[in-house]
Amino acid sequence: MNALIIEDDPAARTLLAEYLRARGWTIQELPDGKETLQRIQRYDFDVIFIDLMLPDTDGHSLCKEIRKKSQTGIIFTTSCDDPVERVIALENGADAYYAKPIPMRELLACAKNLSQRVRSGDVPVEASQAVEFRHWCFSPESMLISNQWGESCNLTRTESRLFEFMIKNIDKPLTRDELGHSLGRTEWLPGDRGIDVLVSKLRNKLSNVSRNKQIIQTRYGIGYVFTPGNS
Repeated sequence: MNALIIEDDPAARTLLAEYLRARGWTIQELPDGKETLQRIQRYDFDVIFIDLMLPDTDGHSLCKEIRKKSQTGIIFTTSCDDPVERVIALENGADAYYAKPIPMRELLACAKNLSQRVRSGDVPVEASQAVEFRHWCFSPESMLISNQWGESCNLTRTESRLFEFMIKNIDKPLTRDELGHSLGRTEWLPGDRGIDVLVSKLRNKLSNVSRNKQIIQTRYGIGYVFTPGNS
């Protein structure tokens, strides 16, 4: 398994690289982002580990550039534990986000899963059939919500995957853990507001196009429920 580590802190970069090498991974290292695109054009990486703050760029911008060219697994490893930054990373195409101190065994399990996905060609589903409701529809392929009045809006990759899971569980209350795991991630922790931020953004988009302000309802003490009703 092949990985690229982009981290400006030599100690943190070496720690992660040695941990993975000891478990059979082939590792390349970069202290900044300037050579990243050249590397991914020359080598097939299963996973790329990105720090949020780099000397010449930020992890979010770098993640977006990588996603334009590759479906390799992307994991953020950063000292920033801000749930908003986590959501931005996921919306930009990251597969996981770990704040330091990083749980190394969990990180390794996540990286292995991503590697298997990349090698099998099992990228996130983007070709499902359109789902139609009374006045609007959702196309997973284009990640587009549109209504009969000609209004539409695009979902991010993460919002689309979250919404597909909700569609499969109409009128069923879903916990934050269930929603987090539906995205293929295990690192959501109790009290993590990242899921709340994601749901809030998704709710606003759905409410505007479906014209149903109660389409995603909060179940206090539980989580959220998708209730399209007759919208």
